[in-house]
Amino acid sequence: MKNFRLNPLKSVFIALNIFLFITISSCTNSDELRRRELAEERKSFLVKYEAQFTPADFAEENFEENLPKAKLFTKQDFQRDTVLTTQGFRVQIYISDNIDSAMKVKDDINVKLEYDWVYLEFDSPLYKVRVGDYATRTDAMEIMNTLIAMGYAKAWIVPTAIQKSPPPKPFIPSDSLEYKEE
Repeated sequence: MKNFRLNPLKSVFIALNIFLFITISSCTNSDELRRRELAEERKSFLVKYEAQFTPADFAEENFEENLPKAKLFTKQDFQRDTVLTTQGFRVQIYISDNIDSAMKVKDDINVKLEYDWVYLEFDSPLYKVRVGDYATRTDAMEIMNTLIAMGYAKAWIVPTAIQKSPPPKPFIPSDSLEYKEE
């Protein structure tokens, strides 16, 4: 058999690794030991506290007096907040799969029409810009002719659910919708 000799550099490296392993493992053990001690302290505190606790020492409170009064909702409360709809007609002026272009058309026509509501409806995968809440096809036909004269040549009447009595449309100044570069 050959003589086995370690060169001095390897023996120093091995000794250093053994020293580091012992140091790290002893630190880990001390951390684990400290966690166990803390857990035991908490446990003994809780056992001691629970042994001394007596509910009779605390004043009895009437919790029902401290609760906020609940509001009972009626059918009228829900009907007041819902929008009543019926079958009617709207005039569709634009359809696209691009929301940005649909929003631009909606904003443009919204400024031009003083009294009629303009809606952006999503019917996957298309965005549709529709105008008005008309109970009859005749009323829808009048606004369709106006929209065609304004340059929306592809306007057409769509039967759909409409608001029964929509609120008045708020005034929208035309300069509020322009996109300004800063």
